[in-house]
Amino acid sequence: IHAFGGRCFAGWDLLGGAHAVDLSTAGGREMLLAACRDERIRYIHFGPPCSTFCRAYVNYTFSPGTGSRSAAVPQGNGRIPKEGIGNKLACLVAEAVVLLTRLGKWWSIEQPSGSLMFKLRSFLGLRGLPGFLSVVFDQCMYGLEELVDDGAAATGCRHRKRTEV
Repeated sequence: IHAFGGRCFAGWDLLGGAHAVDLSTAGGREMLLAACRDERIRYIHFGPPCSTFCRAYVNYTFSPGTGSRSAAVPQGNGRIPKEGIGNKLACLVAEAVVLLTRLGKWWSIEQPSGSLMFKLRSFLGLRGLPGFLSVVFDQCMYGLEELVDDGAAATGCRHRKRTEV
């Protein structure tokens, strides 16, 4: 981005650190929507937590009955707090993306390609936005250091995940 004359602002981290912002609060929501409206900002990349939306959580929960999401009910049953927070953050991302699109700005959302987040009602409409493009690519799984030379020029990683942006 710097090579093209742009500037990058520090990202917000939900997990803490110097740039922690709790987007599940009203104040966090307003901060994000204000950033979307900021004329200096032309692009925002979103990486909402996928933990309760991914296949591993849905299909292989560590304790039976801990997850309530399914392809038929991607929002879950409303009784699991972690899923509720995931839904709230996903809806906020969808709201921000619609605002960015209306303002003629760029955006991207990163999720594993099988994420149930893409099946939420708030996300289904995003595919109809002007200029929408879905891209699926292979990448190394986060935190993996087990690399091999397998002829894959881009990754060289033994364990990959497919990500949709």
